[in-house]
Amino acid sequence: MSFQNLNKDELTDVAEFFVVDVEAADPEKGPTKKELVAALAAGDEPVSWEDYNETYLPAKKAGTDKSREEKLEEARLKAEEEKVEEAPEAKTEAEVEEIPEPEDKSDWVLVKMERKNNSYETSGFRFTKAHPFSSVPPHVAKYLVTKVKGFRVALPDEVTDYYN
Repeated sequence: MSFQNLNKDELTDVAEFFVVDVEAADPEKGPTKKELVAALAAGDEPVSWEDYNETYLPAKKAGTDKSREEKLEEARLKAEEEKVEEAPEAKTEAEVEEIPEPEDKSDWVLVKMERKNNSYETSGFRFTKAHPFSSVPPHVAKYLVTKVKGFRVALPDEVTDYYN
């Protein structure tokens, strides 16, 4: 037997298993059977029928090869992990408690929520209608004032007047 006897889907699986780059004449339709067979035979390390029988088939029977769906799922999970590293989500109260509070809060900024929401929470800081003021680190203040509507820098006198 040879690669010619395999169908296009089987050849695609073999090419993915051996990590062979296949150049398709029409990328929208994907590679043809001829292009798959040519890609397996070409390259720095061509895939032989012997490689197929000795490596691919036993891995497939043992279940150690990964289906396309499994590979796509792994890629999706990896992309999500990278996305989380790039843009961390707001932390819950439990997560905030685990993070040690900075000792020096002298550079923190007083921010007031003027939104119509009953409450708004970000980065472990909670603003409510009853308590619209909060002292936050500079990076949080910059984010709230520049990126989120309804927040502004507040004056200390405003807090005193509000709570008195």
